[in-house]
Amino acid sequence: MPLLTLLAEQYLEFRFGFMGVLGAALLVTGLKLGDEHCVTAGALLLIVLMVGAAL
Repeated sequence: MPLLTLLAEQYLEFRFGFMGVLGAALLVTGLKLGDEHCVTAGALLLIVLMVGAAL
C-alpha cells in the first residue's frame, strides 16, 4: 500500500506540480478527519487542474 501511495504522489507531482500534491493532501486529510471543507477544497483544486490540463 505505501508503494501505491508513493506512485500516486509522484504521478500527481509530475503531471500537475505542487498544486496537484496539495490538492491530493487536502482531499486525503479531509477524508481521514471527516472535514467536508478540506475534501471540497482538495477536490475542486484537482478538478481545476485536470480541466485546465485538458484545454
